[in-house]
Amino acid sequence: VIRLTIRREPPCAARNEAFLFRLIRAGFEQRRKTLPNSLGAAGLEKARILEALRETGLSETARAEELTLPQFAALANRLEK
Repeated sequence: VIRLTIRREPPCAARNEAFLFRLIRAGFEQRRKTLPNSLGAAGLEKARILEALRETGLSETARAEELTLPQFAALANRLEK
């Protein structure tokens, strides 16, 4: 049995939801790649990715499957600037 609960508010705050979903999709497109490599392949500048990871307190060797939704939202908010 699966029970779904509709939320009134999103589970995390992302300024640009479309960019957040694009970022998540890019992170999971290439299996077992670190985030700088998978997001770089998606067209984002690697230096910006590394800076955003440091600013959000994430490791430069982090992989998409290690991040929570709020961490992805924080990363998206940093990268969107």
